[in-house]
Amino acid sequence: VPLAVRWRSRSLAGLLALFVYVAYYVSARFGEMLYDEGLLPPFFAAHLANLLFAIVGLVLLRRVTRVGS
Repeated sequence: VPLAVRWRSRSLAGLLALFVYVAYYVSARFGEMLYDEGLLPPFFAAHLANLLFAIVGLVLLRRVTRVGS
């Protein structure tokens, strides 16, 4: 179930989408900054946003499947 389906208002769904986009962009730039400072290897720095959002997605998916059972 998409998160935006919980709200009937299109503006709230749009704000949620904007928030997710900004959070992804910020986490990608954060990974780049960690690489520039020499704190992360290039592979992990480049995929930091993907890894974070994959973890969040899996947690949310697990939560939905528990509630549905």
